[in-house]
Amino acid sequence: LKKLILIRFGLILCPHFSVTYFAAEISGLYALIGAEVKLLHLKYQNATVPMAFKRQVQRKSKKIAFYYEDKTWTFHEFDMFTNQIANHFQNRGYKPGDEVALVMESTPVFVAFWLGLAKAGIVPALINNTLKLDSLAHSINVIDAKAIIFDTEMNDAVSDVIPLLRKRNLEYFYYGDRNNTSNPYFISIREAIRVSSTGDVNYRGNFTDRLFYIYTSGTSGFPKASNIKHSRYFMMGITPYYVSFFHHNDIIYNCLPLYHSVGGGIGTCQTLILGLTSVVRKKFSATKFWDDCIKHRCTVALYIGELCRYLLSQPESKLEKNHSVRLIFGNGLRTDIWRSVRERFQIKKIVEFYGNVTCKAGACGFMSMIAPDFIRKSVYPLCLIKVREDTEEPIRDKWGLCVRCEPGETGLLVSLIKNKDPIRSFDGYVNTEETKKKIVRDVFARGDEAFASGDLFFMDTLGYLYFKDRIGDTFRWKGHNVSTTEVESIISNVTGLADSVVFGVEVANCEGRAGMAVIMDSECNIDVNDLLLKLKQCLPTYSIPIFIRLVKKIETTGTFKLIKTVLKKEAYNVKQINDRIYFLNSKVNRYQVLQESYYEDIINGQIKF
Repeated sequence: LKKLILIRFGLILCPHFSVTYFAAEISGLYALIGAEVKLLHLKYQNATVPMAFKRQVQRKSKKIAFYYEDKTWTFHEFDMFTNQIANHFQNRGYKPGDEVALVMESTPVFVAFWLGLAKAGIVPALINNTLKLDSLAHSINVIDAKAIIFDTEMNDAVSDVIPLLRKRNLEYFYYGDRNNTSNPYFISIREAIRVSSTGDVNYRGNFTDRLFYIYTSGTSGFPKASNIKHSRYFMMGITPYYVSFFHHNDIIYNCLPLYHSVGGGIGTCQTLILGLTSVVRKKFSATKFWDDCIKHRCTVALYIGELCRYLLSQPESKLEKNHSVRLIFGNGLRTDIWRSVRERFQIKKIVEFYGNVTCKAGACGFMSMIAPDFIRKSVYPLCLIKVREDTEEPIRDKWGLCVRCEPGETGLLVSLIKNKDPIRSFDGYVNTEETKKKIVRDVFARGDEAFASGDLFFMDTLGYLYFKDRIGDTFRWKGHNVSTTEVESIISNVTGLADSVVFGVEVANCEGRAGMAVIMDSECNIDVNDLLLKLKQCLPTYSIPIFIRLVKKIETTGTFKLIKTVLKKEAYNVKQINDRIYFLNSKVNRYQVLQESYYEDIINGQIKF
């Protein structure tokens, strides 16, 4: 009723907007205001995650909190287990503010460990359990760790990384059977935790305290450790709950890595803070996805990156339509397969969100065109600013301030920072230099600051936002901007959903960068010149890749994001690469194998493009 009244009031003020548009606007603003009220209530209470979880335990002690394989944890059982973890480490002398590295498989035990540590004020770093050697060492070295906590599966990785760690006085706590490790430095804690007290720990904490560290995905280099405070964790989970209209009796299928912001932040918050039941699978399986959803009567599923495309690549079956999933929530679903996902799997609602692990403000798909400024600034402090095409620096007006994008323009998404407001503050990275790079100053007034997302968005005339590309991934060729995301999407479409990454590479005597596509072709099925014909039908000439590299596999992060770093460094250097590489020979208008003689001619500027 409140929404209908708001819609009618809005139509009186702005009759040129449609009823459908007003319904969407009011629904979005209504949800955001609901989330804001909930967050302000938690702020007023100076709440922490353990405190909020305790309320759910008191209300729903016998309700299932987590399903994992054939095991279940009720809210009461999970609370007792986390208390044992908290008491164990407190008895070992660990104090509030101490930092530890947590390297475990994505199971409810992983969640129990970080929550138990948080109950004692200890700050865990949630580390990617697929990392090894240098990458793992980097993630541990960037924090002030006093210990590493790990499980059976991480035994070898931790053993191998010890010589690469800067600190030599670390403690190594092993949650597993003593017989499964021969390393004398590893301290088995499973039995000690089992006999620890289940009573509450004598520690409270604050709304603005650090809860844990989450790392960026590392698609463009080493992962960066982001500060996640209790306030940030609340924001990560509560906003999606309201914006997506989750129900209190929803059962969420979470097969995403629990060290990542979607699976470990948004996903776990629905259970710990909002009381929903979660079904956890430690590793995504395209063949078991719908089996799990049916078995546990899941109503919501989380996705990220290329997960939905992997589901589409499976043979059709009756199971994919006999489930109870009404809504899927996540980010990274490509527009070219959106309709296929919804229709094939009969999903009533897909909620694609935009968010950044570093910044508290997430986007729900639009910039309000009807809400007054004071509402927009308080519940939705996001905006698009114009940036230069060549340097990607903000464009400034004559007063030295940033320029807002108008509807129909593409710009950089920024979020205004209010450091005195825990909900709008910018917590940044552990590395202060990396944090400074993310801040834009003198945005719309002298002295104000905004978090620069690094992402380009297009805004249509109704204020709806569309992701265009990452800054740095867009490159210029023949005087035009080329969107790597667009080209990757087209290649995926015309090759039958093959993985691909696109980036710009330098070519002698040419301005800008030429496009290069690396395409996964594990079965050697791709005909590059047939691909060329299809690309010409879908892309402007300047967007068609000059170089094609066919590979058996493209490395991905644990969150199904394709990694470009090494591929960009290797470029088209046939002297260092064993894969098949082709170049677009403009003389014959065909892709040809890039032999060493051709490579030398390109390097010497003798081949023109």
